[in-house]
Amino acid sequence: MNNVLFVPFDEAYLNVPVGKLKIQQSEYLPSGRFVVVDQGQNIISGYSNNDEFLRKDPPYILFGDHTKMVKFIDVPFIVGADGVRLYKACKGFNTEYLYFYLRSLKFPDDGYGRHSKYLSDKLVPKPNYEYQCLIASKLKAQQSEVEKARKALAEQLKETQNLANALIYKSIKEGKSQNLKLGDVLFEIKKGIGENWQDFPVLGATRNGLALAKEPPGKMPQRYKPVFSGTVFYNPMRILIGSIAFVDDDDQRGITSPDYVVLKGKEGMLDSRWFYYWLRSPLGEYCIKSLARGAVRERMLFNRLAEGEIELPEFAFQQKTSDSLKELKHVILHINKELDALDSIPGKLLEKAFKTE
Repeated sequence: MNNVLFVPFDEAYLNVPVGKLKIQQSEYLPSGRFVVVDQGQNIISGYSNNDEFLRKDPPYILFGDHTKMVKFIDVPFIVGADGVRLYKACKGFNTEYLYFYLRSLKFPDDGYGRHSKYLSDKLVPKPNYEYQCLIASKLKAQQSEVEKARKALAEQLKETQNLANALIYKSIKEGKSQNLKLGDVLFEIKKGIGENWQDFPVLGATRNGLALAKEPPGKMPQRYKPVFSGTVFYNPMRILIGSIAFVDDDDQRGITSPDYVVLKGKEGMLDSRWFYYWLRSPLGEYCIKSLARGAVRERMLFNRLAEGEIELPEFAFQQKTSDSLKELKHVILHINKELDALDSIPGKLLEKAFKTE
């Protein structure tokens, strides 16, 4: 896009005040006549039957003031909650072109602060209208292919996770199981790593399992807990949404936050890998929810988890299933890597499309 005219942001994007023409999140419906769009991750955030707030003149570009989410809306819709900025294309601009350009911009991370303050400093390339349409059309087609690939991989991942659950169910059904308290077959690791904390990376627990932590150790890093081979650990504030991890034989040893719950299966009683997959299965999810008292944000510390019951097959049967789960782990890792690679493609496509020299 060389030798292209650049114009100020407000000469390309026409700000459309939201004002009071919106509904609050508490008013969202699971289904209804009109879609509700807010600054959250999902394209459609909910539904409403209230046509008083309906915007009937799409297309619009939505910018999440707090989340930095950018959405293209080409159907009648209702604005949901706060923090939404709406724009239309100024004369001489294609709306989808402006949508893709806004997605290509980088903003400082102000947490949950307002990011629209950075928009006024942006300059917008203005090639001729036909070329804008061509860019938008190409990007739309490319990202459609990326989304198809993502859906296919997501389906593969779901099937693989279902297979892991099936292996757990089968071992319980066929392995001479007995009901035991989790506190009788697990032990908690409480002691910190000590003065050699710098020798280890900081690991975290995500919905996808084990991951490098985004933040360095905080105060008193000596208190960070060791997470070595055969260790299961979880974020006690986020276990209900699946923030659970397992350090396998071929994973790098590390340390994790002293606020995390770190545990292992007792020798000869509970195979830690088997337990990790059980904990992430519907059986484990049911157990966790049955122990969660009150608010979702209540911490699930070890003494609470220890009260739960588990239907446990004999140890030799656990180990046999555990070996199969280890092989399955590599398939899951491969799919997740491909998904991560796909996640980076849209940004690269946008960067290439709007690259200037």
